[in-house]
Amino acid sequence: MGVNKLPRKPPEPLQGERLVNHFELCRQILVERAQMAGGLSSVTTGNAREWFVHEFLEDHLPGNFRTGAGHILFENETSPQLDLIVARRDSLALPLGSTGLFFAEGVKACIEVKSSLDAKGLKQAGKSFLMLSPEVPKVIFAYQLSNRGQHRNVVAKLHSRQMAPTSDLSVRAGPARK
Repeated sequence: MGVNKLPRKPPEPLQGERLVNHFELCRQILVERAQMAGGLSSVTTGNAREWFVHEFLEDHLPGNFRTGAGHILFENETSPQLDLIVARRDSLALPLGSTGLFFAEGVKACIEVKSSLDAKGLKQAGKSFLMLSPEVPKVIFAYQLSNRGQHRNVVAKLHSRQMAPTSDLSVRAGPARK
């Protein structure tokens, strides 16, 4: 009886067009799921959209990371509430109902999720990021922008105060509202 042998060569990793197509389809799914949550109360819509991003990250991050919402504990103070915190799975976090208190040493990234991002929301996110170390990536995930030109000015001001998201602001999810 012959034994089926597995191929010795591992499958090609996701690269090039495959990778681009994968994440483009993921983006489309996030946008469609965001639309499903529309028309409800702003709190329900916001919570649902945060959950969709949380699920995406849980599916795509390596197993040694976890995501959750809550606050980050520094030596003598805590951060404002953050929509999503990416932390090492082996780091300490205290559960507080549906949120948590994450110890700063284990935090690897912070994400603010906005249904519609306007200048006020952008400034608020920048202030939420202020306490975080410069090494921690800071991301604002916006389903829709209210005014792209206005955001460029706000991002420039936040950068000058070192409160801006780590990466450049880019939008592909939906059209800007005027």
